[in-house]
Amino acid sequence: MNGIFDKTKKATSLTEISSYFEEFQEFCTDKLIQDQSFNVETLSASVNMIEYNTKSKYEENSSEKNIKDIIPDLNDNYYKNGYFQIINGKLILFRDTQNPDGTDSQLAMLCKKAGIEVSNFNITADGTLLSSKRNLELQTKEGTLAIPEGVKKIGQGAFALEGIKKIIMPSSCIEIGENAFKNCKSLEEIVLNNGLERIDNYAFYECENLKEINLPKSLTYLGEFAISKCYKLKSITFPENLKEINACVLWCDTSLTTINFTKQESILGEAFNGLPMLDNLYIPNTVKSMGFTKYSDEAEYKNTYNTPFLGTSSLNNIMIDSNNQNFIFEDGMIKTKDKKTIIYVTPNKYSESTDFYIPSGTEKFYSTIGSNVTKFVLCNSLNDLFSDLGFFPDSISQILIDGLNPVFAVENNCLYKNNQLIFSSYSGENLKIKDGCTTLRRQCFKSNSRSSIKTLVLPNSVETIEREVLQDLWNLQSLKIGNGLQNVTAFSFGGKSGIKIEIDPSNPYLSSIDGINIYSKDGKKLIAITEDTKEVYTINDSVTEIGDFACSCKNVKKYIFPSNLKKIDNYAFIGCGNLTYVELPSSLEEISSNAFSYFYAGVETKLSKVIVHCSKSKIKNNNNSPFGLMTGERGIIWDNNKEYTFDDTGDVIKK
Repeated sequence: MNGIFDKTKKATSLTEISSYFEEFQEFCTDKLIQDQSFNVETLSASVNMIEYNTKSKYEENSSEKNIKDIIPDLNDNYYKNGYFQIINGKLILFRDTQNPDGTDSQLAMLCKKAGIEVSNFNITADGTLLSSKRNLELQTKEGTLAIPEGVKKIGQGAFALEGIKKIIMPSSCIEIGENAFKNCKSLEEIVLNNGLERIDNYAFYECENLKEINLPKSLTYLGEFAISKCYKLKSITFPENLKEINACVLWCDTSLTTINFTKQESILGEAFNGLPMLDNLYIPNTVKSMGFTKYSDEAEYKNTYNTPFLGTSSLNNIMIDSNNQNFIFEDGMIKTKDKKTIIYVTPNKYSESTDFYIPSGTEKFYSTIGSNVTKFVLCNSLNDLFSDLGFFPDSISQILIDGLNPVFAVENNCLYKNNQLIFSSYSGENLKIKDGCTTLRRQCFKSNSRSSIKTLVLPNSVETIEREVLQDLWNLQSLKIGNGLQNVTAFSFGGKSGIKIEIDPSNPYLSSIDGINIYSKDGKKLIAITEDTKEVYTINDSVTEIGDFACSCKNVKKYIFPSNLKKIDNYAFIGCGNLTYVELPSSLEEISSNAFSYFYAGVETKLSKVIVHCSKSKIKNNNNSPFGLMTGERGIIWDNNKEYTFDDTGDVIKK
């Protein structure tokens, strides 16, 4: 009896499933009769949307809202839970496709009999849509990407570099992952769902044709550089559940004129970096903190302070709500209520004179300095200055302290803070850093970009050279390093080449095998390539580890790695603006979590393809894959059998 019942139920279900396919076909036929320009390949539909190429012509009178308008008899359970979806003109079973043992589910078998496709898109059990070549097929030829219902997260780099014009998110999506739509330069429209909670770092970075983005009320996190270099974006409103505005979230959105706050509480340092068209701003009474810096990938700048308004060269009209208990706008400056901290000085204020004196009584100064300022004078009460020392403009030729200051000191027109060199406008040929100095801070020689410094001598006390320290010393020929230096990377040189490097033989940390590049004392770890003149660079055979930031070379298009390479550290190829691919040897054992991460300060690695000539399981921390690669997993080929290589143009070929 039970067997007869099961056969009857199955037969009924097959009839039901077949009717779905028939209704779908009937809809398509009717649309084609109505308008012969209808293209079935543009049809996508799910529980919350319906989209096709001619829909806009009839949208005003259309009652079509979702897949139920195409398949009226669709079972309510199947409908509400997104079992069936139409993707690029195909009716697809999207859920319950397999049994736990990997065989087709009963529903999948019925669908195949009825002519309905069964999904084989790469989606994890927890609902993450992965970066894969198969998932790229979700995009129509016209450039519309309708993410299927049931997807909870867009995976890292899932659609980076793709020619998408429109994105429609499903109601199920909670998170858009890092780099998800990075460099989608054709993207014009995004339909975000209410229920979306997170947009991660670089998610919509350099979507340069995007004119509008409406952030849903449900959003609670917006990552660093999340909506940056969107050159046509003119306005943005931050929803009330988004309490913190992250660093560089709108970086270089050069057409942006309007920022609307709701109930934000914190505006991080450099949040509105590079917005030259922003000329007015209203700050609500809910804002409690401005300028705190906590970049996720820059340890030296965590827990420090910078103005949120770097590069806002037109921002003069500022209104702070009178009920704000933390900040005031007074005399062209944003200050804390007690007037001891200056967050921002307007361009109009700086234009009053080429001499700028930090007001007496100020303890902390986090604003940028106007590009017209030639003389900058610190007050004796000052105990902290912005942490991003690139805030010093090239124009400054003189820096002074008004009275005795226990924190800051000036020597040879060099400004030191607690034995750290933070700024120099020294104009001689030979500069010896003062004894006792431990650190050369980022861009401390920025104002020396036209200087005549040829020789730089570091005393034994110097332990660290931060990034971009030497890039502005155009005439530097010789760098003499004492025995205390241990922290330095290729980023410290900022692309500066042709420097003769002398390292004290008693230095226990560093060596220079060739007098050009910097290695660990035993020569096994490459710390910094400073020779940035070659398109093809062969790394020394002694190297088994490539250090953090070690290969930061703007001109290199291809690296040849030693056959005994064991480890690649974080950001190894950051700033390599011409590097599109790397091919790694079978000896590799460890790849750090952000080894292939690509971005820094406007200089981007184009790195999108990696071949590793070993199995993924051999790599110790393979759970961190894709190791920051902007195209995600689809950009990595694990080639244990050594079948693949790159041709001269960087295309993957089979041997």
